[in-house]
Amino acid sequence: MQQPFKSHSGKLTLFRNGGPSALNLPDGLSESDRETLRARHQVKQALEEQLKSCKDRYAKELEVIQDAIIKVQKEFGEVYNTQSAVLRKLPNDVLGYIFQYSRQGCSVNGAKNLKMEVTVSHVCARWRSVAISMHSLWNVFRHTYDLERARLGDSVYERFETYLKRSHQYPLDIWLDFTAELSSGGGIRSTHDDMLSRIFNSELHRCRSIQVKVAYAWHIEHLVRKMATTSVPLLEYFDIHITRGELPPRPTFYDGREWAPTVFNGGSPSLKHIRFNDLGIFQIRPPLDCITHLQLEQAHPPPFMFGPNVLETVFSLPHLETLSIYGEFFLVTPEEYELRHATPPIEANALKHFRCGEAAICGGFMPLYFLSHVTAPEVETLAFHCVTLGLVLPENVLLNSRLLTFPKVHTLSIIDMASTNSQNMFMQGLGNLTPNLKRLIFSSPPNLFAGTLEILADHFHPATSETGEVIELPIWRELEEVVLNHLLLGFSTYEVLVTGLPKLKTLFMPSCTKERLIRDVNWFIPDGVTVATIDPAAPILPRFWPPGTEREDDDDCPFVIKYKVEP
Repeated sequence: MQQPFKSHSGKLTLFRNGGPSALNLPDGLSESDRETLRARHQVKQALEEQLKSCKDRYAKELEVIQDAIIKVQKEFGEVYNTQSAVLRKLPNDVLGYIFQYSRQGCSVNGAKNLKMEVTVSHVCARWRSVAISMHSLWNVFRHTYDLERARLGDSVYERFETYLKRSHQYPLDIWLDFTAELSSGGGIRSTHDDMLSRIFNSELHRCRSIQVKVAYAWHIEHLVRKMATTSVPLLEYFDIHITRGELPPRPTFYDGREWAPTVFNGGSPSLKHIRFNDLGIFQIRPPLDCITHLQLEQAHPPPFMFGPNVLETVFSLPHLETLSIYGEFFLVTPEEYELRHATPPIEANALKHFRCGEAAICGGFMPLYFLSHVTAPEVETLAFHCVTLGLVLPENVLLNSRLLTFPKVHTLSIIDMASTNSQNMFMQGLGNLTPNLKRLIFSSPPNLFAGTLEILADHFHPATSETGEVIELPIWRELEEVVLNHLLLGFSTYEVLVTGLPKLKTLFMPSCTKERLIRDVNWFIPDGVTVATIDPAAPILPRFWPPGTEREDDDDCPFVIKYKVEP
């Protein structure tokens, strides 16, 4: 005989184990216990029926969802197969060309995938086979600091070795930035030093492009000696950028009568493009015989300066097409400047694009030196930053007493020109030297812009004597486009400017300036002239640099940093 329940927990245990049926309850239960068990039994039956109903409903819903998934998968498969059918049918060599073309869109500044070749090699077995077999897909090696890869323990040197192996003997393009990854003592990391040693010891013969950024000059000093007698038959682009460093005491003059190469004396027949900052160029000087593009950029007060002979050598290089100088690299005294008039002009017969800025000669008169002492019949664009006219020079030698001209110049940029008494003569002389100018870019600080622009605009109209005789012809009658980068509220200066240029088509200005001028009651624009807004995202200064070098005019270019478009 079953014992009566002694507690409520005993009743609950019996219920959870199936409980008694409504017709077969144990003896010895009180009527209240029987009623409780019957009620719980009814609740259990109701819950079981509800659970069964839910299961049936959810089973039907799951069946509907599964059918929908199958339908979507089928539709996706049809679309995918349709779109990918072309790729799957392409021959391996054509697929390889697509990989090669896709890599060209990669950037070295971290904004895009720097290792596109790795990405495509992990898509599928066929793509991996095609990618790994392409030597030309692995000849470009880029390294810049990547925090995520550093956390994952990515071995830069092992990756570098893989690229060397897969590229076989294909020409190498190397871009390395070691400025953000220094050892505890401020030195270059051992793996990075191993990479540089590997490049300069055994891979230089197959390097087509070398671009290296280091923090201090002593990080690469030991490599300069190894490069002294090296031959680089394939090297086209050479860029050593030193971002920091302890400078030696600065002498007033670097007593170098000629450019004395310190590297690649074994031969560099293909070297076309050199870009150095000040700390690099005074320690690593490659031969200049074959170069077509030279960029010198000052990042620090220079440890040395070259003399006028070296400057003449640079200007007269037989193949030089593009010359960019920013900073104090050359020292030419006023006396040397004046004495230069007694000698024949420097012949820069191949030069097409020249820009200089920020005291590019001691005293800041590199533009005057170029305009007065250099004949460049093929030059097309000129850009002058920080033009300084307040010099201790006689006015009769201030600008081009040789009456040289630059007939092919179509674009001129004048940035931050200091206002002096010589400004009027400089503008007139500059206009006479560049008679066929099509595009003028003009920008100056707020305290200089208005007066300088007024002087400039005055030269767009003929100057007459008291008797009405024309004593000075207007300049730049062929101008079609003018860019004025400044906030100026007055309208009269703009009126003089636009009415004095008969062929003007487009006038660019900041959006704020345009809005203020439009509200002026005297606002008008001649027929055929369009007033446009300067786009801050678009480069205003002309960039006539050759394609294929990935650091050109990037964020660390001083001309890009200094030239800011007004809001």
